[in-house]
Amino acid sequence: MFDTLDQGISAAQQGLGISVVDLVLASADLAAGRLVTPFKHAVATGDGYYMTWLKASPKARQMHKLREFLLGQVPPLACKDINYLYG
Repeated sequence: MFDTLDQGISAAQQGLGISVVDLVLASADLAAGRLVTPFKHAVATGDGYYMTWLKASPKARQMHKLREFLLGQVPPLACKDINYLYG
């Protein structure tokens, strides 16, 4: 049991067992072959990050630019053949 996802990923990379991880956080390690998925299923939690702002905000344009920038920083998932399970 680890306090952070990063610790779980590191332990799995060192061969200490398996870890439940966020596919986005592990994407680079999966793509590089440092980690593998033992199953072809993943649980879709529905969790995520959300940006909100008032439509009439004078800073709406800047917020939209920030949103686009942040979305551009998210790596593509290396596990395209994963089946997501929804609860």
